Amino acid sequence: MQTAVQVTCNQSTSLRALISRQENKLLQHRLALVSEKRQYRNPGWMKIRSSDGSQGSINASWDQDTRSLTCRVVNRGRGTPSAIIGKFVEFLLAHHRSRIKHISIFEV
Repeated sequence: MQTAVQVTCNQSTSLRALISRQENKLLQHRLALVSEKRQYRNPGWMKIRSSDGSQGSINASWDQDTRSLTCRVVNRGRGTPSAIIGKFVEFLLAHHRSRIKHISIFEV
C-alpha cells in the first residue's frame, strides 16, 4: 500500500519548479531536495527527503494540463508516511497557500 498526495493549483506555473528553487525554505521545515529532473526530460519530477533523520521520501511530478502536483510517498522499514506528509503539507501551506485550491491524501 502506498500513500499519495495530490495538490491542485489555481495557476498554471509549475509548483514543482517553484518548490525546487526553495531549498532554504524546505530546510526550515526539515525537508531536503535530493534530486530533480534533468532540463531535457519531460514531465518534470523531484525527490524530497526528511532532513531530520526520520524515514520516508516524496517523489513529486507536475501535470500542466490538470495544474496538479502528484506526490508518491515512500517509506522504508517501520516508518509511517504521516511524519513526512505533515512536514510537506506544512511547507505548502506556509509558502504556497494562495496557489493551492485542494490537497488530497489517499492510499493507493
